[in-house]
Amino acid sequence: MVDITGNPEVQAAVIAAWNSGMIVSAVCHGPSAFLGVKLDDGTPLVSGRKLTSFTKAEEDGYAADDVPFDLETALRAEGALYEQTDPWQPKLVVDGRLITGQNPASGGLVGEAVTKALRERL
Repeated sequence: MVDITGNPEVQAAVIAAWNSGMIVSAVCHGPSAFLGVKLDDGTPLVSGRKLTSFTKAEEDGYAADDVPFDLETALRAEGALYEQTDPWQPKLVVDGRLITGQNPASGGLVGEAVTKALRERL
């Protein structure tokens, strides 16, 4: 989370993938890679898009002392239509080419969703 948030190389990879029509996906703290990523018109990538990530409730009960900021709040601040379920339960959110999972328990769901999305492109 610390290394990828605001990293220009990560941001360039995310926007290049998005602008190329690729599927963009992340699980748990991975959506921190989306923070600060802007579309060509200057709009945050996540603005108006449904997604999920590790929640404030999960962070508060697990690793709040180990992370520099609350990811849920940061994504909401950039206009994300944030969705969540109970802490530590699997949660998948698919919004077109943006596929996200709430926590490690969501990894399998995200993998299946990415596989399905790729198959639909064939």
